[in-house]
Amino acid sequence: TASNISFSSADVTYAPTFSSSTYSYSANIPNGSTSSTLRVVASWQRAQIKYSLNGSAQITMGYGDQSSIVSWALGSNTLVISITAADSSSTQIYTFTANRPSNNANLLEENVCFAAF
Repeated sequence: TASNISFSSADVTYAPTFSSSTYSYSANIPNGSTSSTLRVVASWQRAQIKYSLNGSAQITMGYGDQSSIVSWALGSNTLVISITAADSSSTQIYTFTANRPSNNANLLEENVCFAAF
């Protein structure tokens, strides 16, 4: 399991508060945050840590306490983190469903004008 999962950007917020026994989170990413450093600390000694963003191939972070850069897409993002015990007897998966909204003022104006017709 994970003893901690965090992001470098203080602007990235998620709920509920991290708990090793909670496996699903909702996150908000400001439009200006294009990437964050993901830090995962495993509870299991020598546990292997991997992650996948938006269905991409899993990226191996390493063992124990690791950090990696995550690049956020506009719109919906799904970050899946897996932690596997050194003997491969157990794997725990944590999922973050994150939203990075578009900040396109022109698009908003176009929608308002279109609605007025």
